Amino acid sequence: MARYLFLLLLAAMLQQVAAQPFPWPVFTSYTQSSGLPSATVQGLARDERGYLWAATPAGLARFNGRRFEPIVLTDSSGRPLEQEIKNIVLDHQQRLWVLLPNELGWVNHRTLRYTRVSSYVYRAISKDAKGNVHAFTQDSMFIFIDRTVLSKQTAMPFDGMKPFDKSRHFFWSGNTLLLADSHWRISQILSIAQDNQPELVSIRDVWVYAPDKVFIASYGKGVLCFNPQTGTLQPLPGFKGRSTCKSLTLWKDVQGKQWLLAAADRQWWMIDPETLAYRILEHQPGDVHGFPFANQSLLVYTDAQGIVWTGNEDGIAAIEPFRQQMHRLNFSSAVRWGGKPVFDGLAMSFSIKSDGYRVGGWYSKGWHWFDAAWAHQQSVQQLQGSHQLLWQGVYGQYWQQPDTWWLSSDSGLLRKSNGQTTAYFPPGAKHADDFILRNISRCNDSLLMVCGRKGIFIFNTASQQFQQSYWANGSGESGLPDANVVASYLSSSGHIYASTSKGWFRKKRNSNRFQLLLNTATGAATNGFAGMAESPSGEVYVGSNNGIYVVQEGTDAVKALSDVPATNIFKLQFDKNGQLWATTATGIWCRLAAGNWWQLNTANSAVPNDYMDGYFEKDSLGNLYAGANKWHVDFNPSALIAARPIPIIDVDAAMVNGEIFLPEAQMLSLPAGTTTFTLLVNNLNFDGSPGSELWYRLQHESDTGWHRVGEGKILFANLGPGRYTLDIRGPIDLVTMPYSCTVEIAAFWYQQWWFYACCLIITALLLWWLIQRQMRQQQTVALHEKQLKEAQMQALRTQMNPHFVFNSLNSINSFILDQKTDEASEYLTTFSKLLRNTLELTRSNTVKLDRELAALQLYIDLEKTRVPHFDYQISIGETVQPDMIEVPPLILQPFVENAIWHGLGNKKETGHLHINVQLCEPNVALITIADDGIGRAATQHIQKSHTSLGIEITEHRLKMLNAANQVLYEDLYSNGKAAGTMVKLYLHLH
Repeated sequence: MARYLFLLLLAAMLQQVAAQPFPWPVFTSYTQSSGLPSATVQGLARDERGYLWAATPAGLARFNGRRFEPIVLTDSSGRPLEQEIKNIVLDHQQRLWVLLPNELGWVNHRTLRYTRVSSYVYRAISKDAKGNVHAFTQDSMFIFIDRTVLSKQTAMPFDGMKPFDKSRHFFWSGNTLLLADSHWRISQILSIAQDNQPELVSIRDVWVYAPDKVFIASYGKGVLCFNPQTGTLQPLPGFKGRSTCKSLTLWKDVQGKQWLLAAADRQWWMIDPETLAYRILEHQPGDVHGFPFANQSLLVYTDAQGIVWTGNEDGIAAIEPFRQQMHRLNFSSAVRWGGKPVFDGLAMSFSIKSDGYRVGGWYSKGWHWFDAAWAHQQSVQQLQGSHQLLWQGVYGQYWQQPDTWWLSSDSGLLRKSNGQTTAYFPPGAKHADDFILRNISRCNDSLLMVCGRKGIFIFNTASQQFQQSYWANGSGESGLPDANVVASYLSSSGHIYASTSKGWFRKKRNSNRFQLLLNTATGAATNGFAGMAESPSGEVYVGSNNGIYVVQEGTDAVKALSDVPATNIFKLQFDKNGQLWATTATGIWCRLAAGNWWQLNTANSAVPNDYMDGYFEKDSLGNLYAGANKWHVDFNPSALIAARPIPIIDVDAAMVNGEIFLPEAQMLSLPAGTTTFTLLVNNLNFDGSPGSELWYRLQHESDTGWHRVGEGKILFANLGPGRYTLDIRGPIDLVTMPYSCTVEIAAFWYQQWWFYACCLIITALLLWWLIQRQMRQQQTVALHEKQLKEAQMQALRTQMNPHFVFNSLNSINSFILDQKTDEASEYLTTFSKLLRNTLELTRSNTVKLDRELAALQLYIDLEKTRVPHFDYQISIGETVQPDMIEVPPLILQPFVENAIWHGLGNKKETGHLHINVQLCEPNVALITIADDGIGRAATQHIQKSHTSLGIEITEHRLKMLNAANQVLYEDLYSNGKAAGTMVKLYLHLH
């Protein structure tokens, strides 16, 4: 009875194991072609910046999101060390501890410099709950706490350790598990040794899932579950035989469920930690659901981002969370008859039923059924019917309740119901192409629209007859040309669209003919049009080999989407948010709400084949299903977009003439003279990172735009000293935290601000000195000119005074000769007054007008003694103030002398002399000297060779004093005869 109950319990457990909804992880592989120094990976660690480090027998490597970079370790003298790395551990200070065969040291993850800590042979290294590194020898344990090293005797060789809680740790040695308290007191709590052969079983790793559930990876017994509270040890249900598991980690799938992953020999174990149910993923060539590598798995590690990494003898395999958003199925491995893959062609049609999925293959590839968990149930390669139809390709399918399937195939429309298959052919079908039918669309409960290679047909399922035919034979009846029809589409307005090899056509609801929308002859789509879809706003889109075109339902205007990055567009769908999805020859593309396109391909997602030319369908929940050659993939668009990897941007270093400069605290300092440098930029989000493009801008005067980062390098050129702001971000539609730092290029001493300030001050001082020097020179020149003018004036005055004295002495001499002693005495007295007055006047450049006129009156009185037959008058205008106006001294005397001697002296009758002073302008005096003598013409006739030296000197004096001064002569006439002369002097006053 007990045995029977045990068997029932075992059967129930096995049934539970079989019923577990295990996920199928999608792996990404990295090998030596990815830059690994060796295919064997013995240690993995990811630092706080996001770089993944790998320890191999051929050296240390660092993954930057694109490739693994080899890191060469050198000693203090620069000599390379032995490159075999046994293991690596990151401590709480982010120092990467490196275990070499004969020494232990650590690498600064920022500067990549290696520091030797100890030259000793250690068995293994681990770290405790506080992040301190522990190194184990044959009988001791060394704890490295900052700069302090603690040594503990262990009495046995430890192989590893793991924290149990905040203060206690598990240690293991061989087949023995030990527990150490906070004071490092160690006690044995478990031995997993077999009774007869203890040496064949050993502990390789420990994972604490809960206080009462600790998993042990072992050599010889696989994975064991240990309860520290009860001391019970339990193998996995159904486990038989021997197996080696070397490492354990915890993984969370896209549904949030946790799974324990165990790295084993040539396989992975996926364990449900709650039920202990498990699935073994083994390496099977061509099976994407198996483990990707054929050789041993050495370790497994989950980083802070949730990516699972496994080190193997063939490289590194990773489970990236984003790639798990897509479910995919390889038909060639999932669909097998007799152990051989039968469905290895193109998946052309797809439908969903409550009991699962139906997939139709290309010609001769059958019709296949899967349950809701995508487990293969049945395949049909040939459909027996009235026409013995063999090896049909199923291109379209439609399920009609209660149990009827309608299939479009290479040989007409097939009805499969109750185990019977019936074929229907379009009326008028004659040639082989006429029988080939493509997709099926539902018009209403009884009408189906069937797209064939040579036309579009309406089929009535109630009467089981073709109700309407639109042949593409160029006859003109349907409006379709003689061409291959690729796809048909029934819009929400009841219009039928047809994609053909010669154009895109539309038949409006109330019309019987198709009208051309876009012709391939225009070059829009040289190889024809493909799949169609309708947007939420009522626009119909069509794909082609040259992009995507769109037409509004109520219009005939067709426009091309100008920003489509792909060319060969096969099928289109709109998701619930109105975003356009397209299957293409370069993967699956999505036109996001922000307007930019997002590509999903084999490099950045779980898209299994970049050439996605199979079916593309949408269910009532908005999930999308796509088929390709040998592949199926489905996903939820909203969840996929929400899970897009956000770039983790890191500026690793700057290269200037081969020298490396590292940024510190968001500041990158470069030496003086730097004009060109290369910036190494990495996206450290390894979850689908190849699809996360980066953009940068360096804000300076010449350029502030965004540019795409190419292959992790940015080249800057023609930069001068100063500070620049560098911004790096991901795609514009992703809400990312952009990386920003300051790039400072140092300046030479002659480029420093103080040097420019000194140069500016010196220049200003030099300019000031030059201006002062110029001003002094100008002042000196002006002074010299003034002195020269004064000297000239003085010379002119000295030229005039002897002339006047000569004339006066002649007058006195005449009186004496004529024995006119009284007149001579009077004249001499007047002359002495005038001479004294003249001597006083000539000491200054200017004199008051009243003194000038007084001196002039003395002169006239003297001359009147010599020339008695004239009288004179001096008049002054009312606005003239003689005591306030200054004029040049003796400026009037030459003109008065000339009037007396040459005008009045030659006149027989009594003459008149009139001197008048007026102001013609506020600062201009007009002095007129008028006589009624014989005139200038008669005077010149009498004295042909005479030149008045006084007049010439005076005119010169006036021009030197002010160039605007003028002397004008006017001849006076009476009854046509000369009646004297008037001299006008215009003097500009100061």
